[in-house]
Amino acid sequence: MGALKTWEFPPKDRAPVQPVLPAGSFPVHARGRLSSGLTWMAVPRSDVELVELAWVVEGGWRSDVPRRGMPELLGRCMPEGTVERSVHQIAFDLERWGAYLHVDVDEDALTFHLTSLAATWAEALGVFLDVLLQPTFPAPAVRREALRWRQQIEAARAEPEFLARERMRASLFGDHPYGQVVPPAEALEAVHRWDLLTGYADRMDLTRSALIIVGAVDPEAVLRVVEAATAGWPLRARWDEPPAPRPAADGQGHWVVRPQSVQTEIWVGVPVGSVGTPDWLPGLLLSTVLGGGASGRLFVRLREEKGYTYGAYSRHQRFLRGGWWVVSTQVRKDVTREALREVVRILEDLPERPPDRAEIEAALRYVIGRFVIQHQTLQAVARRLRDLFVYRLPDDFWRTYADMLRAVTPAAVAEAGSAWRAPWHVVCVGEGPDVGALRTEWDFLEPHVRTWHMWDVHGRRIGETGVGR
Repeated sequence: MGALKTWEFPPKDRAPVQPVLPAGSFPVHARGRLSSGLTWMAVPRSDVELVELAWVVEGGWRSDVPRRGMPELLGRCMPEGTVERSVHQIAFDLERWGAYLHVDVDEDALTFHLTSLAATWAEALGVFLDVLLQPTFPAPAVRREALRWRQQIEAARAEPEFLARERMRASLFGDHPYGQVVPPAEALEAVHRWDLLTGYADRMDLTRSALIIVGAVDPEAVLRVVEAATAGWPLRARWDEPPAPRPAADGQGHWVVRPQSVQTEIWVGVPVGSVGTPDWLPGLLLSTVLGGGASGRLFVRLREEKGYTYGAYSRHQRFLRGGWWVVSTQVRKDVTREALREVVRILEDLPERPPDRAEIEAALRYVIGRFVIQHQTLQAVARRLRDLFVYRLPDDFWRTYADMLRAVTPAAVAEAGSAWRAPWHVVCVGEGPDVGALRTEWDFLEPHVRTWHMWDVHGRRIGETGVGR
């Protein structure tokens, strides 16, 4: 037997050298509008015997003022019964035709997805259109889904990540719908079938909706069926666009007291601009430099050098009317203060230590590589087309995405760090802190955070203290 090969790992102070990945050719799509005003986009694919349809309704959380969970309840209850089919018949027909229906709701859209076999797309489309255009919202189903969602929310409150996201969103976006991850419990308790009928009528405006068609199907055949089903559609949107979120004037600290936690969830965030603003792509690259993987500055400092955590990450997300940039980690409770101090140092060092060329090139490889991999499936292509519609991006955006990223200058990446000059929002979820220590020993936060607010896991305020005083 020959000698075992000894593997040589790259030094920890630099990322391994990798070839620059190709941009990848995002498929060209056709686009048009039906007589009902419904926008459509299509990418035929003959290499797979599947069809992916996505019906996109503008609004999402943004249309929910005051926040009552209406988009989510519509998504949950529309497949529960129609004029022609009961919930059991819908499930039977979808299974019979080898199709699957699911619903996504996010900040800016309500999206219904249908995946079907190419051989049975017409039958599956019939069920899909029935759910979309003729829902009846049976009262027992509405009560059941509202109760189920309330129970799921209560279960989620056992998760530190949910508690941190809920508190960070509220701190960054205030009373804007973006700031409310879930609706108040009393809104779900009071919901009635008539509320959903009204919510449906207020949102199902085909002039503010889109049909995405991807896969082994003739788009014209699909469009003929949809045209016949939607001709003369009467509904128009009756929800008002909320004003853009207004960030808080002062930095805010929030501690969600979670008794007997052995770890602390730490989030530090700032508001950023909307999709399409000049700092969007530079910010994405800088976020990747900070916490996009094992070579990110946060990961190297907090895990490799300090041993505080298994991972540290940066999340840079834009919406139609705003966005957020959050760095996060989970650490042993006994090193909470030290870990947060290191996060602060990394962020404060950005002006003096902007990303170097090697870091930017590594970030480019990471972001472009993920993009190329992610758009290999029908669902991913449909998602990208959905984004074109929801965020009002030019039709060639994804085909030129890699080139636009490569054109970002190091100076622009460095300038994206100016987002961290804004007041910070800090959230810790863990065992209750020593309030006196928060005032005195956490004074390294004083330039960024003026006040600590204390909360329980149910979102109730239980205290407040200043920083550095």
